[in-house]
Amino acid sequence: ASLSKQIPQLETLFVLSLFRKRISENDVMNRLEQFGYHFEEEKVFYTGLVQIDTIDDQQGGDKNLLLLAINNIVEEIVPKDERLNPIVLNDEMQATIFILDKSEKEPERRIMKYYEEIQAAVKQSLNLICSVGISPIYETLIESKKAVDLAKESLHYRVNVGPESIIFYNDISSMLNDASISKFPVELLNELLNGIRSG
Repeated sequence: ASLSKQIPQLETLFVLSLFRKRISENDVMNRLEQFGYHFEEEKVFYTGLVQIDTIDDQQGGDKNLLLLAINNIVEEIVPKDERLNPIVLNDEMQATIFILDKSEKEPERRIMKYYEEIQAAVKQSLNLICSVGISPIYETLIESKKAVDLAKESLHYRVNVGPESIIFYNDISSMLNDASISKFPVELLNELLNGIRSG
């Protein structure tokens, strides 16, 4: 019973581990089963990030509380069987991994519709304007780290298109050069250092 109560927190940690690539492919499958996800059909995934565009001083400015409120709105709007547990990723962004059938005809339109509803609800209940960045489609959850990085790139692009945007990475990828999305390979550095330490 006590483990059942902890499941939402454990799932949140699982999603964070996916975004930080700190979990093996076998562990991913085991954890999904533990959390009650049984995929009958082949699935595909998208990662969506929400970032608040502006906060008035009158709103108290506690970004973490506002991000938690946005997280709750996402939980209410996106059906549980079409997502993993939404999480507050950091002190800037809220993140959701969408789970859709591979046979879905227009997955991006479906995600766009959810985010339009989320933006409207956030505006109405929190009086906030927010933008959304969405990764390209991917086929295995182990790719979530790359997906979240590309969703962040999409969000950076909102300086060009203005606030209250919903930006799919695929729509802007042709305008980015490789240098803008190449990141220092921290994971490779850590592997190298571990190798040196272990002789």
